[in-house]
Amino acid sequence: EPTACKRRKITTNVNVVDDDDENYESIDSSQMSGLSEHVVYKIDSPVSIKSHESVLITINKWQMDAHLVLYYDPKINDLNVIKAVHLRNNSGIVLAPGSVAALDHGRFVAQCAFTPMLPNDDQLINYGLDSTVSILRTTPLALQEVHTESIGIIYSEVDKVNLNVAPNGIDLQQIYIKRTRYLIKNNSLDRSVDKFYIDHVADPSLGGYLVTTQTNCIKSVMGFSRFELKLEPQQEIEFIVDEQAKHSKKIFQASGLESFLERQVPELIQLKLIDEKTIDLLEKIIKYKYVEQVLRHMIDSKITDSQIRTWTPKRDLIPTSLFDKSVAILDTQVNIRQLETKIKSRE
Repeated sequence: EPTACKRRKITTNVNVVDDDDENYESIDSSQMSGLSEHVVYKIDSPVSIKSHESVLITINKWQMDAHLVLYYDPKINDLNVIKAVHLRNNSGIVLAPGSVAALDHGRFVAQCAFTPMLPNDDQLINYGLDSTVSILRTTPLALQEVHTESIGIIYSEVDKVNLNVAPNGIDLQQIYIKRTRYLIKNNSLDRSVDKFYIDHVADPSLGGYLVTTQTNCIKSVMGFSRFELKLEPQQEIEFIVDEQAKHSKKIFQASGLESFLERQVPELIQLKLIDEKTIDLLEKIIKYKYVEQVLRHMIDSKITDSQIRTWTPKRDLIPTSLFDKSVAILDTQVNIRQLETKIKSRE
């Protein structure tokens, strides 16, 4: 599986990362050998085909590693388990694309597309749905976790002339842990399942999760893992897959900062991730934002009763003189509207 190579050049004071995006997940000519060109097979004896005739020619026979498996892939079928042949190309040659027929004890069960295979490649060839194994995939809320790694203060420019900056919000570096629970049951009374696969694709949100579960993992690439289980008759298994993502969460709104102080700061104090100096600075940011909000509404003359009711519980954050002036402006606006109504009624 191709991977990305990232080179880092280090100087005395500056780290420069040179990402060659053109070669990201690229395949060189040796890896493409046999797929980027026509695959030609030689047969032992020439065969002539007359006009309007068709013929089935045996080119060669190869005995390859193959296992009957059951697997679950929600991208293909979210409800049912799929019957498949796990085929590995150990023939040492390139197998060209085409179609393949699946026979079960001499009985034709399916004809599927066959993708090309380089030596040592493997693929799953589906040939039907299974009705004996049931599976349920859920992401219970109780299993999900979010941990804060660090807290940073965000500063914004307030004076473009002197380039002065002031604290404006916070930046939370968080680790999100997502857990997917698979409940699998073999409903058969006498048949065991020696190979049961779960094909799990990581969540692409938050910049992409990384699957961290290694138990029973038989194949893993970026954003994808395959897990192998064995099921005895009537056996029920709970299997949980963990994913992890790092994400930066920025909070600027006063309400969001207040909620952070009330709900998360007590726990962060115990974990020693925040100190009193940072808490004091956050409280000043919140107070500044409410004062700024009141001043902005006063300048725009857009103070309403609902706005006053919103600010009333925050009297400890808004200077008394400023709050009283906002109430006076609202009263003046009400009086002006009443006078305008009287004037219009007398015209």
